Amino acid sequence: MTLSPWRLSVAAVLLASGLAAAAPPQISLSRPVEQRPGCLADEMRIPREMVGYLPDQATLEFTVSHDGKILGVTSDVSVAREPLETQFRGALSRCAWTPATDLAGVPVARRVSVPIRFESPPGGALVASVGAFTPVAVASR
Repeated sequence: MTLSPWRLSVAAVLLASGLAAAAPPQISLSRPVEQRPGCLADEMRIPREMVGYLPDQATLEFTVSHDGKILGVTSDVSVAREPLETQFRGALSRCAWTPATDLAGVPVARRVSVPIRFESPPGGALVASVGAFTPVAVASR
């Protein structure tokens, strides 16, 4: 059986549209950011009594949802985990976040990881230094 050029064109369009529909979802090329740079470090309020339990460094992981809300806060801290993660959640919630966007500019949820280093100078206030936000995964909208 021979197909006419018109039928071949229709078949090609149908095939192409089927392939486009089966394409994987767009990935995010951006990462969430603090609307006020340095907010997370500024809002970190670690009680002085926790100094003896703090590691030198911790890795904080969380998701910034498509509407800028913070979800799924976890850390790699093993000692005093719950009180420290409560402090992390508080600091994250006191900051406003701009969500990541996909290739079309549509906001998407994105999980990020950030290192936090704790420093306690003699007689000084406890300081939390926040490193770079590293994307971990793209979450669904």
